[in-house]
Amino acid sequence: MENIDLVIRNFFTVTLLTFVFGCSHSYMITEKEAVQGPESDYLVIIVIHGDSDYLYHTAEGVPVQANEKALEMALDVARKGKKGEFFILHQQPKKRFMYMISRRSSELYHFKNGEIFQHVKYRNEADDEPFLSTEAHLYRELSESSQIENRQLYFLYFGHEISVEGESRYFTSRPKMTVNAESFASGLQKFLKDDESFSLVTLSTCSNGTPLMARHLSPFTHYLLASPQNLHLSYFNIGKLNRLESNPKISPDEVAAAMAKQSYQRLSDTIQTVVSLSIYDLEKTADYLEEFYLKYERHLLENQPNLYRENIDCGELPFFDKEKYTVGVTTFFRAPRFGSQASGEDHSGWGCKQK
Repeated sequence: MENIDLVIRNFFTVTLLTFVFGCSHSYMITEKEAVQGPESDYLVIIVIHGDSDYLYHTAEGVPVQANEKALEMALDVARKGKKGEFFILHQQPKKRFMYMISRRSSELYHFKNGEIFQHVKYRNEADDEPFLSTEAHLYRELSESSQIENRQLYFLYFGHEISVEGESRYFTSRPKMTVNAESFASGLQKFLKDDESFSLVTLSTCSNGTPLMARHLSPFTHYLLASPQNLHLSYFNIGKLNRLESNPKISPDEVAAAMAKQSYQRLSDTIQTVVSLSIYDLEKTADYLEEFYLKYERHLLENQPNLYRENIDCGELPFFDKEKYTVGVTTFFRAPRFGSQASGEDHSGWGCKQK
């Protein structure tokens, strides 16, 4: 009888502990003592979305989870960043204990000067919370002691296309979480202090090199690297971030150009479809961006294009002013190897929706 009572007590103890740990949105599972050495010269935040379908096959037919490949790439860059600080957040599907209690399945890796400093498993506080709010909260909580002024701040995002409007189901296991250009920009801002801005935001997503996305990000981002048309999750090479190692004051557009050139070369050598990567100097585009955006918004309202179809080159639309709207935009473009667009020689650098 005593043995039965002990088993029951142990069961309720384990259940209670599981409930307590399951209710907090984060739980530190690994923490090393502060890495010795100089303060980091630059800071990189990488968010990898993995709560969706990211399976693809290599040319040899090998199945690969693209978000896992992106994580592998990010961890490699962080380990080589001997003068940098990295926060890598890997969003993963929601998991439950005994079908009731949410478990921590997403992960945050914090590197300083090439060494793992903190490793955190976390879960979102609510399935319908604002996009990136838990990630921004964790980042601020863990980075308070290492805020350094006048160092460059980079934000890299890997995921599917971020939609124009407020559609849900971007997350497979959290379908109530709304993800669109506006909520994405709002989420990014939560990572910043009042007087901070991003040196460069890189979107390794399809079809987000648009006037809409640029307008949302321009108040707090100096440069944007994105694709105006299709771009697979794993296609941006980020190894060129190592240029910050030798020169932490390097211009972010130089880093963006190095990443874009390397990605462009690999894509051109391996795929037959269109290759289009653009770097937007958001200080230079500011002279016309609001006007361009309003014309594009009117186009969306009047023509009601299918927002889930692939982008076209905005230069094909009648309201596009090529001389004016390409200032501050550097584009790496190669037309598809086949089809009606195969003869294309250039690209405006902007992607737009059309029927």
